[in-house]
Amino acid sequence: MRGKGPSLAWVILAVVLILSMASPVLAQSGRATISGLVKDTSGSVVPGVTVSAKHPGTNSVTTVTTNTDGLYSLRNLPLGTYVVTISMPGFKPYAQDGIVLHLGDVITLDHTLAVGGLADAVTVTADASMLGKGNAEIGTTLTSDIVTDLPVDMSGGRSILAWAYAVTPSVEGEGKGNAWNSHVAGGAEFTNEVILDGTSAVIQIGGWVGESSPPLEAVDEFKVQTSGIPAEYGRTAGGVFNYSLKSGTNKLHGSAVGALRNEVFNANTWQNNFLKATNPGDKQYDRARDRQYLGSVSLGGPIIKDKTFFYAAFEDYRQSRFVLGGFNQTVPIAPFLDGDFSALLNTGAAPLGFDPAGSPIYPGAIRDPLTGNVFPGNVIPADRLSSVSRQIADMYRQGYAPQVDRLSQNSALPYYNDPKFEQRQFSIKLTHQFSSKSQLTGSFVHSKRPRTLVDQGGIWNPSDPDQFGGPLSKARTQIVSSPQVRLSHSYTFSSNVMNVVNFSWGQYYNPSIAGAADGGWPETLGFGSTGSGTFPEIGFGDAVNGVGETGIGYGLNSYYRSNMFILADAVSWVKGKHSFKFGGEVRYMQNTSRPNTGSMYFDFTPDETRFMGQPWSNQTGFGFASFLLGDSTGRTRTRRATSPAAATTRPSTPRTTSASTTS
Repeated sequence: MRGKGPSLAWVILAVVLILSMASPVLAQSGRATISGLVKDTSGSVVPGVTVSAKHPGTNSVTTVTTNTDGLYSLRNLPLGTYVVTISMPGFKPYAQDGIVLHLGDVITLDHTLAVGGLADAVTVTADASMLGKGNAEIGTTLTSDIVTDLPVDMSGGRSILAWAYAVTPSVEGEGKGNAWNSHVAGGAEFTNEVILDGTSAVIQIGGWVGESSPPLEAVDEFKVQTSGIPAEYGRTAGGVFNYSLKSGTNKLHGSAVGALRNEVFNANTWQNNFLKATNPGDKQYDRARDRQYLGSVSLGGPIIKDKTFFYAAFEDYRQSRFVLGGFNQTVPIAPFLDGDFSALLNTGAAPLGFDPAGSPIYPGAIRDPLTGNVFPGNVIPADRLSSVSRQIADMYRQGYAPQVDRLSQNSALPYYNDPKFEQRQFSIKLTHQFSSKSQLTGSFVHSKRPRTLVDQGGIWNPSDPDQFGGPLSKARTQIVSSPQVRLSHSYTFSSNVMNVVNFSWGQYYNPSIAGAADGGWPETLGFGSTGSGTFPEIGFGDAVNGVGETGIGYGLNSYYRSNMFILADAVSWVKGKHSFKFGGEVRYMQNTSRPNTGSMYFDFTPDETRFMGQPWSNQTGFGFASFLLGDSTGRTRTRRATSPAAATTRPSTPRTTSASTTS
């Protein structure tokens, strides 16, 4: 379906007119500005003074001249360390090095020229933090060396958003380490903006880039802006997460990171030791696989000296954690699979009533839908069991036996809801300087995240060789893929006019497929082809007298895809003592999705085997008994999709089938 995004028509927005009486200070998104006022010793402003900023790493030089009011502004400077020189014939040249520019910095560097010549040149070394700040933004800036020095948790892979959430004041969220619904300074969830190299990195959900981020080794620094946010970020109702990717220089430089976790270094869990003691020789209760691996490398340098540079990074994370959790799921005991429900019958209690044949009805009684009487001994005869139910009962026997000897809560799922997870991230950034006036920057970022999720409940076979918990589980596979492209071109028309144009495209693709989707299960079970190989999703209704079986199967085979296109242009103009910045941005978002297709759903409730219409009815019947008989309250089958992006759902009329059918 088509999302309700903005139309394709160009929408030009007047963004902001900023007036500054002291000095012209305008920073382009994701970069920095140095500006100031130049006077002579008498206090008079000096026009026509040459001011240059040189980046020693790339030898790039940005040069402007002071205007009639003695003001200058060096705009759109890449992050890094600079040497600023101020010179004019008849005055002593001045140079200040060691000026470190961070993300979004607006630095004020004023100077008073003294009469003199080249031999009287003055050089000063100082940290930019000692210089004046020319904007009212409030935020936290952290550089890449913090990433190296801080002990960052590798569990689940490293994400730029999760890392910023964990270490930045005023960034909050529900639960420990939960960057998913983070909010800034009390703002609403999912209203933050995330900027990467000057353009929005948000593709699908506001403020969320956890599944589409570049490698952490590629990030030069980030800044979380909490207040005083520029008008160009007007789409946010919270804060701004602003990131800058590393750029190459004339020298090769890079990094490497590695981390490892393996169950060989772990003790076995108490639960596994308990199960192993009660099931000697059962290897499924040996130390469970619990492995995490992280490797990351980055490298940057020149392609053409002083002209073209690159910086690339790659990170690979793999996780395999199949430690079992608590006994919170319920599977049928062996007699139930044969139709013997005598364990449910409480003959020690007073009869609830009597069936038409005069037999007493005790709590837990199973009613025969054909006769209306209690099954003798609460046992369903073998010839009454549905053929489909018998096949599924065999699957229970092969991989889903109770792990503890009790009727309820006798089975466990994996402790982690993502027992198998991988994340591969790649980025490359290219920078080319056509001239001192014209610069082009481009980047490509790709993230791919295949994982197995066990977040929908269900049951689990720990011995399944495919590590999906077997066909009866509700495990699903996601292979999230997210490529992004960014281009930015800046052009300086004169000392007081600069234009920056940005384009970005990002895609988020998220398919969710049941773990048993390739099993051809509808045909195997006798239903014929439905267009999907997923195992039918089967529910057993509410618990009766505290006992109820956990539902099985999963019909998921859907996907959705988002595309985001952004085109923005901004012009900075210094006129006298005033600075102006104006521009526009167009965003086009496209969403397509496909629901489940060809999947089958069955509901078996206690009602089919219950004595209805009595105050004590809820103490009789059992959903799993209804399942063995093939008596379903309702069936649903999703229709085959007529195109990859469209499908409809058609529920069939709920009905009770005869005991010999295979519904």
